[in-house]
Amino acid sequence: MKNIFTLILFIHFFILNNLLSQEIQNLVPRLDFAIPDAPAFTIVNVSESNILRPATVNDLTLSISNIISDLRIGVGIPQSYCLEFSPGFLYNGQSLTNEVYSKYDWFYRTRLSFGIKANNIEKNNYSAGVGIRFSIFDKQDLRLDEDYKNKSAEITSRSIKKIKDKLNSLITQYCEEKHTIINEIVKDSLLMDSLETEAKEMVERQANQAISEIRKDWAEKNWNADILEFAFATRIAAPDTLTNIYGIDKYTFWLTYGKSIFSFGQLLIGVNGQVQRDSISSNFVGNIKPAFRFYIGSNHLKVFFEAQSSHTINKIPEYLLNFGLELKIYPNIWLVLNYGTQKTNISNEWKEIYNIKIELPFFATSIFNN
Repeated sequence: MKNIFTLILFIHFFILNNLLSQEIQNLVPRLDFAIPDAPAFTIVNVSESNILRPATVNDLTLSISNIISDLRIGVGIPQSYCLEFSPGFLYNGQSLTNEVYSKYDWFYRTRLSFGIKANNIEKNNYSAGVGIRFSIFDKQDLRLDEDYKNKSAEITSRSIKKIKDKLNSLITQYCEEKHTIINEIVKDSLLMDSLETEAKEMVERQANQAISEIRKDWAEKNWNADILEFAFATRIAAPDTLTNIYGIDKYTFWLTYGKSIFSFGQLLIGVNGQVQRDSISSNFVGNIKPAFRFYIGSNHLKVFFEAQSSHTINKIPEYLLNFGLELKIYPNIWLVLNYGTQKTNISNEWKEIYNIKIELPFFATSIFNN
């Protein structure tokens, strides 16, 4: 299992290095509507809530484990990590056009995730998860919005015309500063190349800023737009910490529908089905968990209420009531807090549950070309 742990960490850092090694000045963040729950992260972590939060695709998302749980057991660093990414965006994100994305949106919105959790480091006991999810439809996706396409195309068209005007302005300014004439400047090819590059960069910065403002406005107005997602994941773990014999012990799927409620709310209706190996009999046992979550707030700050039930053959149903908060504490960094109560089939008593989670989405290095 150590080899699996090392492999997943290598995949994490390889993809991260590939993304962050691009030119910093070209970074243009894509929309980040919501907290993305990667399937691999969800399956390796014991979470009371089983609704998978849908999210518009990002290139790369790093998830860090339940901090409260790690501190409670005396661990100073998070014990689980997960990376979710779109293979299509990582491979072709910089040269991707709106036309290609619209034609193959199902491919680019498919995300893979790899997760690892250290259950007991001293005993070399880990669990790993592999997941996939895709959007069946996603009205939160700005890249498919016709109005956005038209506005960005108009900005690009205007920018092409502005480059010539900006170049003429720089030439005139240079003539005044150096007390020379235009004909002398035109003869200097190196100087002309430098001025033309400067003109392009200035116009591109203005265009990117204009497009960024359109995106911010879209995010505020459409954070709760309708979305339907499906996900599947499997977990590899050792049922016996003494032998550490690893194998697949869990399969699970999620189907979640998000419906906008006016401009301030969103209702998530989801179902989670899973087949898991029983720790005593070693037989696989099925389970189904319907759930709903209701959000009130905005793109940057949301509070939610959640209810869930869990049904397993020959067992008493389990129930969950949960309250929480999703807060963007920094551009593209999210903090999730929740507190609730749960009734399990082991005890008829309700018990408290609470945790903290951090999401760190990373972004691609260019906007779409039109």
